[in-house]
Amino acid sequence: MTRQNTIPFQEDYYALIPLWDMCNHTNGTISTAYNPVLDRSECLAVKNFKAGEQLFIFYGSRSNADLFVHNGFVFENNDYDVYWIRLGISKSDPLQQKRGHLLGKLSIASTCDFSIRKGASPIDGQLLAFLRVFNMNEEQLDHWINSDKSADLGHIDCALDTALETKSWRFLHARLKLLLSTYKTTLDEDEKLLAEAQATPNRLLAIKMRATEKRIIRETLEYVEHASGEESLQPFLAEDERLLLRFRKKELLFKILVIGDFGVGKTSIIRRYADGTFSSSYKITIGADFALKSLTWDKNTQVNVQLWDIAGHERFGYLTGVYYRYAVAAAIVFDLTRPETFKSVEKWLLDLRKKVHLPGGVPVPVVILANKGDITIATLPQEIVHFCEKYNILAWFITSAKDNVHIDEAMLTLINAAVENHENLQFPAAVDNDVVHLANEDTQFCQNNQTHCCQR
Repeated sequence: MTRQNTIPFQEDYYALIPLWDMCNHTNGTISTAYNPVLDRSECLAVKNFKAGEQLFIFYGSRSNADLFVHNGFVFENNDYDVYWIRLGISKSDPLQQKRGHLLGKLSIASTCDFSIRKGASPIDGQLLAFLRVFNMNEEQLDHWINSDKSADLGHIDCALDTALETKSWRFLHARLKLLLSTYKTTLDEDEKLLAEAQATPNRLLAIKMRATEKRIIRETLEYVEHASGEESLQPFLAEDERLLLRFRKKELLFKILVIGDFGVGKTSIIRRYADGTFSSSYKITIGADFALKSLTWDKNTQVNVQLWDIAGHERFGYLTGVYYRYAVAAAIVFDLTRPETFKSVEKWLLDLRKKVHLPGGVPVPVVILANKGDITIATLPQEIVHFCEKYNILAWFITSAKDNVHIDEAMLTLINAAVENHENLQFPAAVDNDVVHLANEDTQFCQNNQTHCCQR
């Protein structure tokens, strides 16, 4: 049932009017109604239709969001389309009480959803008044609170201080630019996707929906620039762009495991990389601990790394499945001065690969760290090379947390692998009892680079 119509009747039930359900929507006025005189439902033509021409009716003054949700389509030339924007007065604003009082005189809530309309006049009086009140100083607030003409704040031609008017338009301009920046695609990219029509019908409908939103925002930006006099905004646009870059910047969060036997230096490696510190005193890790490291990967990407320090004692081994969840890479550490810890690397690797995977069941990238390389030891490199070749390890490094040798290189190798995988894969988490799956089963895994071993 797509449309329900009230018809006076003694019994209470719903019925379809098939002809009305077969008519598509167009702009116009409501032309369907019940005629109580003739006791019938009537549908009037919204225009003079020719023989063979498709018959349209008007569903009502609904936005594309409403049509999208309730009717399953988007009408691109919708005269009643709107975009909702939420604005509010902060509780920490020292003038909150006065702003709220003035807004109350105008019957506007301190936090409110405002509609931006499609068309030549997108800003209504309520939004205009809110913008002005939001940007007033205390003296201006006092003046308008005591004025009997406060309703004039909702008129475009209200007599205001030029600086206040410019500040109000600038605020809305910055807000709209910020809203546009939150979309992962541009309007041009959406229009290209729609023209190519390679996506599924449902996906194309969703793309069409977000494209109509972007058009309203873009047209409103043009209106704001014209209404304020674009030259009055120019001194502020460069500053706004710098602020917007912060919001456009992509932030990635990666969980990287550091595992291996107790006493091999896992905590020291993490502290050296995360904090740049080293302590010779040994303190056992209970269960797990983690440290954070933030990196500016490129001008558009911030990478935040959680380095998980997993306890090496066997009595904590049963917890590894919990601690491994959602990891995207791992470093397995052994102590060059204790050969038996190298023999445990295989155990740690197999346990890791049993309990956490990337999409498609592919193992997370792993590096091997031969730690305490600052101490003279017997030759082991050839054994490490053979191990890496056997298990397809990404890379291996001789490290020293004490002397800060190859710590950064090893971690950057893992982070680089995580970034590349993030660009190629989707990572919704779906966990079962034994394995951590990080995507749907039909997700295809793509490896741009073969894993390799290297000696540093």
